[in-house]
Amino acid sequence: MNVKNLIEGVKKREPDKERQLYILLYENLFKVPLAYCVDKEEATGVFNYSVADIFKNLIDVEDEQSLLKWAYKILKNDCIDHVRKKAMYKKKLLYVEADCLESYASNDAISNLNMDEILKCINQLNDTYRLCFVMYELDGMTHKEIANKLNIKVNTSKWYLAEAKKKLREMVLKKGITYYPKLKLTL
Repeated sequence: MNVKNLIEGVKKREPDKERQLYILLYENLFKVPLAYCVDKEEATGVFNYSVADIFKNLIDVEDEQSLLKWAYKILKNDCIDHVRKKAMYKKKLLYVEADCLESYASNDAISNLNMDEILKCINQLNDTYRLCFVMYELDGMTHKEIANKLNIKVNTSKWYLAEAKKKLREMVLKKGITYYPKLKLTL
């Protein structure tokens, strides 16, 4: 795929090129809003909002990987902003969709069952702990980045993560789960 031609076509508002770029972004990055949103419908809304931002501010890049890394940053920031606004105004829970991480579990049924149980445990954390956990463990953000995004101190971010892990450990041990995958959503 010639990324330069694709970008030029999107800048000229060519529907075929816009569709191609949308599909490229969806196939590679849709797992990001799934990790932050309650359900697939909400994740689709955040994703579409981000794609509009990406189309409006499209930069010239040389290859597909550079484009995806740039788009990933925008999408991740939009997801964090969405969750923060939602928490501030609606006080609803953030759920991690099991299907956003299914590719990280092995194919055997026991591991998949345990992955589902772990995700259920993550979903039982309070909003603040869950947000810090998702940002740190799934997105690979540093405590400094989390602190900047959430307007908190670095030590507060560390404390939230430690508490989240402590509560998760308690829930996991209580349920007898032995499989604990290393989860990453970064490119």
